[in-house]
Formats: sequence, C-alpha cells, structure tokens
Amino acid sequence: MTSPIVSDPGVYVRYLFIFGLSLAGFLAVGAIVWGGINYMLAPSVGTTQKAKDWIVGALMGIALLLCSWLILATIDPSLTNLSPTQLEIVTVPEPPSPPDSGLTEGAVTPPITGAQEIKCKTAKICQDIQTGQVNNTLVKDLGSLPVEVTITETTGSHGCSATDTCVPGAACGSSTHCTGRAADIRVSNLNDSQKQQVMQTLSQDKCVDQLFYAGFPQYCRAGGGQNASKSKSCASHTDHIHYSVKANCV
Repeated sequence: MTSPIVSDPGVYVRYLFIFGLSLAGFLAVGAIVWGGINYMLAPSVGTTQKAKDWIVGALMGIALLLCSWLILATIDPSLTNLSPTQLEIVTVPEPPSPPDSGLTEGAVTPPITGAQEIKCKTAKICQDIQTGQVNNTLVKDLGSLPVEVTITETTGSHGCSATDTCVPGAACGSSTHCTGRAADIRVSNLNDSQKQQVMQTLSQDKCVDQLFYAGFPQYCRAGGGQNASKSKSCASHTDHIHYSVKANCV
C-alpha cells in the first residue's frame, strides 16, 4: 500500500486530525466492548454499575466527537476540510512614470557612425548628446539598440552642479550622470518584449558599468558590470532603465 504524499502543512494537519478521530473512535468502541463483557460477568464479579459507566462514558465520547465535527461544519464547512487555500496570482502594475514622461521634445542623430536616431525628453538632453556632454561610448550603445529609445535624463537632476536640483533617492553630486557616463531610458513607451531586448543587449556590452531596472532583474549590473539582480538599486528603478558605461572603455 502506497503512503499518501504530504505536500504542505494543511494536509499534514488534516491527516493528524483524521488519525485522532479514528483512534478516539476505536478506543470508544473498545470501551463499549469492555463494558459489555464486564456487564455480562457482573453477577459473578461484582455489580453492573461499573460496566454501565464504561458503556455510557464511551457513548458520550462518541457523541462528543460527532458534535465537535458538526459544530465546526456549521460555523464554516472549510474548517473541517483543512486543505490549503489556492492563492490567486496578483500582477503588480508598474509604478507610474513622472507626469511629463509621455512627452518627447525632440530627437537627435548622434555624431557617431552607424548610430540610429535617439529621442530626447527635453531639448537639453539632445543638446548634451550633440555637444559631447554625454560619453561617446554611451551614445554609441544607445544608438545601436535594436529598439528605438527615448532618453529621459543625461547630466541633470542629480545635483551635478550648484544650480542643479536633485531628484529624491538619486546619488546627488556623485552619480555617473555627472560625468556624462549614464543615461536614463524611458520604459512607458516600450512593451515587455522591447524592454527585455534593451536590457539583454546592454547587459552583454563589454563597456557596461551599471544597468538597473526592476522589470528584468536578471540583466541588472552593478559597478564594473557585475551581477546586481538582487541589489537595492535594481529593485528601486521601476519607471526607467538606468545605464552607464565604464570610464575610458570603447
């Protein structure tokens, strides 16, 4: 006989409960039999009262077992089931992007051979790319992606200069954005397949330094391109892809 497979604690408790009821029932029947034997032999060994007490006690025990089951079934039938609840899969939506992330101020063709057009959220970003404020290797990587991308940040919003504001949570003043080696890529205009293509392509680049996006953590990279799938930085980048390149890498 094959033993039942216990796959979770609920099933284990259920088997224990059934075993306990079976054992109690078996003992109650045994008590009734014992009381019956003593009752039949009572004229020769003593009074019948003790035998009656055995029988009555056993019957009350069986009644108590039945009542406990009925009470639980009346309150909630699932209490007597003891089977694990099947949990529904919950899909957590991607956090909303900043209010202006749906806007595109312009596009620029990088002054690099073979690079395709790159869209810019603001005119300043396009200007940074055209005037060389952004690392040439970074621009080449972005311009060679299999998916057209929109850049939402280059050298601003990270406290890189006294006049710059710094977005909450950013590495103010010390970010790779300040040296022109990093750019943020909009994800709100990309489907999941396109996002994965971007992450996979950039993660395989020999010059990758940092690559963060919570949507596909398996491609996240930390400083020097090391795996960062479980890092805090990877998990915190939910509304854009952050990409930076190593210094002096071509």
